[in-house]
Amino acid sequence: GPNGVPTLKGRVAREISAGDCILMSELMFENVFKNLTVPEIVALVSLVVIQERKHRKDEVKISESFDKAVNILRAKTSILYELERDFNILDEHVQSGEDFINWSLAEVAFDWANGKDFKDLTEITDIQEGSLVRGIMRIEYCIREVKTACIIL
Repeated sequence: GPNGVPTLKGRVAREISAGDCILMSELMFENVFKNLTVPEIVALVSLVVIQERKHRKDEVKISESFDKAVNILRAKTSILYELERDFNILDEHVQSGEDFINWSLAEVAFDWANGKDFKDLTEITDIQEGSLVRGIMRIEYCIREVKTACIIL
């Protein structure tokens, strides 16, 4: 911002450490979460906060409103990719904006938020239980940070 003072987006992003703070704050400013159910929000947040890439899955279809939110996320990741490329700060593994999105826990996170038993969750994924628990805890932590960031708004 002007005179080194953080903008509102910067102050919001500063509150988020459990995921990509830029993408999460952009989703907040686009009001993406407003028309989503809690399980859809959990699944969307999982796309941004889960870092384990070895279990990448194909895209999950949840609902029309979720698809719209994912399209906004994709638009934001494309912009972020171009900016990081232009400033030569891209991670070596990032080849496109799509690489900022990780589908590995989306379905599991959605089912977890809908109250499915943990035992049933472990049966629909090949992710180890410890990684699954850490992923869900990370999603929950990020959602708490988003809630705190909303106070700034």
